[in-house]
Amino acid sequence: MHDLIVCGKGDLPSEMCAFAENLSCVMILDGVEKIGEKTFKGCLALEKLVLPGSISKIGNDAFEYCVALKTVYFMGTEEEWNAIVGIDELPKGTTVVFNYTPDQ
Repeated sequence: MHDLIVCGKGDLPSEMCAFAENLSCVMILDGVEKIGEKTFKGCLALEKLVLPGSISKIGNDAFEYCVALKTVYFMGTEEEWNAIVGIDELPKGTTVVFNYTPDQ
């Protein structure tokens, strides 16, 4: 299994990691604002996702077929989470942990 840490500013490209079948954990650091369409589509082993408070949009089908994804750790508040466009793109039943810090 593999982990991915993404840093920088701006947007993650569409289909950036699509069908990366061995990707198990993704941590996106502060500064990234948008997850593109189908960015993580088909990442069947993706179990853990850490998102920064800077995220404002999740693109269509960004997490389609991410069947192992059960928990998202969000480095922002519940209010900030609810303001994100596209949070319904996460798999049904995904739990969100708010105010997460990476050293938890």
